Amino acid sequence: MTKTITPKTLEIRLAKEFQTRRLDAGLTTAELADKIGLSPLMVTRIETGLLPLTAGTAFLIGEALDCNINSLMRFAMSEALDSAA
Repeated sequence: MTKTITPKTLEIRLAKEFQTRRLDAGLTTAELADKIGLSPLMVTRIETGLLPLTAGTAFLIGEALDCNINSLMRFAMSEALDSAA
């Protein structure tokens, strides 16, 4: 049986990974928000899946957290596929 994931599942997994990376970096939502030009509330909503994660915002968050967006996307895909099993 083929495992499938939805775009929303992938988006949520990527957002959760950003949250993990933010916490590992010792940043608050307000500090990350300041770095990427968003409000802390928007960052929280993105991290919890209440606000869609656009490609542009994902890029900005990745840059602010010094993360390679390509490897994060592959990680999120892998995690999303594992949870779809």
